[in-house]
Formats: sequence, C-alpha cells, structure tokens
Amino acid sequence: MSEYVPGTLKPQTIAIVGAGISGTLLALRLSARNQTNGSNFAPLLIEGEPRVGPGLAYGAADEVHLLNVPVSRMEVGFTPSFETWLGAHVLDTAAATAESGGDLSAAFVGRKLFGQYVYECAQRALRRAEVNRVRGRVTQIDKTVNAQHEVSYSLSMSDGRSLRADKVVLATGNDAPKAPALFEDSDGRSLQDSALFIPDPWQRGAFNDLDVDEPVLLIGTGLTAIDIALKLHMRGHKGQIWAVSRRGLLPKAHKQGGDWPGFLEAATQTSPIRLLQRFRQEARRAGEAGIPWQRVMDAARPYVAQIWSGWSTRQRRQFLRHVRPHWDIHRHRLAPRIQSVLTSLHDRGQFVALAGRLVSYSRKGEHLTVKVRPRHKAACMEIKVARVVNCTGPRSDYGQSGDPLFVNLREQGLIQPDLLGLGIETSDARVIDGRGQVSDSLFALGPLTRPSWWEITAVPEISVQVSRLIDFLHDRAASSSPVEDFFDLGAGI
Repeated sequence: MSEYVPGTLKPQTIAIVGAGISGTLLALRLSARNQTNGSNFAPLLIEGEPRVGPGLAYGAADEVHLLNVPVSRMEVGFTPSFETWLGAHVLDTAAATAESGGDLSAAFVGRKLFGQYVYECAQRALRRAEVNRVRGRVTQIDKTVNAQHEVSYSLSMSDGRSLRADKVVLATGNDAPKAPALFEDSDGRSLQDSALFIPDPWQRGAFNDLDVDEPVLLIGTGLTAIDIALKLHMRGHKGQIWAVSRRGLLPKAHKQGGDWPGFLEAATQTSPIRLLQRFRQEARRAGEAGIPWQRVMDAARPYVAQIWSGWSTRQRRQFLRHVRPHWDIHRHRLAPRIQSVLTSLHDRGQFVALAGRLVSYSRKGEHLTVKVRPRHKAACMEIKVARVVNCTGPRSDYGQSGDPLFVNLREQGLIQPDLLGLGIETSDARVIDGRGQVSDSLFALGPLTRPSWWEITAVPEISVQVSRLIDFLHDRAASSSPVEDFFDLGAGI
C-alpha cells in the first residue's frame, strides 16, 4: 500500500476527503487519466476506515443485502469489469443468476460483492503508487491565496498532522441518521439517551446483545428499514418486527420486461404536482399496453436532475412534502428476491409496517413501550419492544451538523448549506461558498450535492458526476449537458 510521505506531493495534488465509492471512483479515474494522457494530477485519498473503496453502503452490507440495480448498471470503467470479476465468484452469484435466467449482467447480486470488487481495484492502484492514501480524519480545511492568486489548501487532521493540496474534493458520503425527538412520558428523558435505542443501525455490533425472540421497532419504512429487517431475519430473529413511518409506505420491487419512451423532454418547467399527475397518466397508458410501470420511472431518470434544478425553493419544498414519499418507493426499488423474503415475513405476521407517528415512550426493565398514533386515528396504540432502531436514513442538514469539518467549513464560509437541509450548494460538483461564489478548486461529490442534483446516491449517477468533474479539471468546461450524460442510465434505484 502506498502511504503519504510529507514533502513528496506533486504540484497538482487533489485531496479527496472520503474513500467510499464516490472518492475512490474519482481517485481511480484520475489515475487512469494520468496514464492515458500524461495529466499531472496526484490523487490523495483521505479516509479513517481501514478499507478504501466500499464505504458504508457496500462495506457494512451482509450477504442478504442485494444491489438495487442489475450488474450491467454497476460497471464503472475499471479493469476487469465487474461482470468479469464476478466470474470467479460463481457460488456467491448462483441464486442471482438463477433468478435472472442465467444472465449475469441482469442479475441482482450482493452489495458486499461490489464493495469487494471496488476494494480490490483500489488496492491495485495503491500498491502501484498510482494513488496515495492517508488514514485519518480531516477536521479543518484552510484556504490560502498567494500574491499570484494561486489557491492552495491546508488540511488539518484529528491526530495533529497537516496536509497540503492544490484542490480538495469533499466525498464524505452519507452522514449518520438524525435521532428522532421522542421523550419519555414521565420525566422528559430523550429516547436517544436510552441504552435500548440504536441510533445508527450500521454501527458494528449494533444487534449483538439482542435476543432473537424479542420484538423490535424500526423507525422508518424505507430501504434502510428493509435492510435491517433482512439483517435480523438472517441472524435468525423470531420476534416481531414493527416498522413505523408517517405514511407506512414500503419500497416497490423491480419487474423485468418492456420499454417505455421518454416523455419529459418538454416538462422541465412543470410543477411537482403536475409532474406526479403526468407520471400517473403515463403509468396508466403503460399498463394498458402491458408494460410495467417500472419502465415509466426508468424513462424519466435522465431528466430528474434538470427538472429538479429548474424548480424554485418553494416547489422543491412542495415536492419533498407531498411527492417524495411516493417517488421514493417507486424509484428506489427492491430486487425481486428481497421482495419475496419481505412478503414471506409479512404474510406470517412477523413484519408489520404501520402508518403513524411516534408520540412518546416509557421504559420498564429491559423493554420500551412506545406510543404510536396511527394515521387518521385519534387513539394511540402501544408497542412493547426490546429495541428501537433509527432507520430514518442519513442526515443531510449540514447547516446544523456538529461534524467538526463541516462546522469549520461553514464558519469560514467555504460552503453554503441549502435551505431545505439536503446537503451543500454546488454547481456541477463545484462548491458554492457563503457569498455565492462558485469555486474552481473546492469540489463535492455524491450525497453532499443533492441540492443541485437531487438523486445522486446510486453508482450510475455518481459515475456520471465523477466523469463530469474530471472533464472540468482537465478542460475547465463541461463537455455536455447533464441530461446528455444521464441519458439511458437504465433501470434501478
């Protein structure tokens, strides 16, 4: 492994803060570009975790957690290809290949496999010194402009080290979920202070001391809740699993077959409510033609970023409040095998999704009794469980984040958190500072850029974003529009 040595950095050092999928993909693509056209960019990956590449999404997954897109949509330009690499893991892909009728490119394989694939690609680059790596956590970034108007950055680490870079890319991925504001009936103690509350379900050992016969309450009914229900099932959990969210909606499943033409070319200025009506209209037309509604959602995928960027803050807020819950369950879909397991758990009464609001809780011994007010009902119901698990999804309100790095960036005015709490403001991965200026040397990738792109957590979208950033670094201009680059991203998340 190639480690950072002070004083050896090249002139155009790009410090990439975070070595999950976004950061690693950028580093490896920059390295490949260096070798093909002699560019003088030196990627420096900075990550506190031991492994470079998988990140939380693919590193913390268990065998039961599957990709939400087929293998063909997970190709990111590495050698060997993901599908070729999977050829040496026949036993691990047998069930997925059987489900897809023998077509590995159309199979939904384990997320852990993709994480291992990226890890091995990264390891090769590190061994060859094509990418440098620093293990640690960045807590502060200081920007300097010299007399020649050249920009450089000093990155302070939690262990006292300091690094220098010419450009910085923030690729920190998803933050831990925000704890719900739920308090005990009697004395006002917060749920997040209880030892029976699991604030982050992806923490190592989060369920080690949970008895398999005990009931559990999951806060949320989205993909995270499904992942945790499957994780518990894989561990042999026999107790009741409750999942509660405001609407109680569960993600839908993938369905193969058919095709549907693009229909949003002239709808980029439409309102969120009219957009929802258009989707319903197209889905009805598709159904009448024998085409799954999933193809309608896929046909819209290339235009999502353009439509989102054309909305006002008021329209975006309207979408988030009224449309997003329905959008999410249709866009972020489950592999068919996952849907089968979930249906089985539901049919035998072990998994119950409930629409409602958490009102309060009380503790007695090693159990919590949570009061839930079901949707459209006045009376509360009580659910007695051994654990309450926060499955509300990653936190993204960087205007309130207590993370030292983002507190520092916010106080210096180097970033501008968006008004809706989705991330930080960017222009095609270029960070917008507190004065509204677009940077040519500070960038962001992945979930941080959601205010600009809206959907930027799946590998296909991140791959496009990385390619556009690399083009900008080399040519100082994007080579095409986002719609052109996002066109035909295909089925999936």
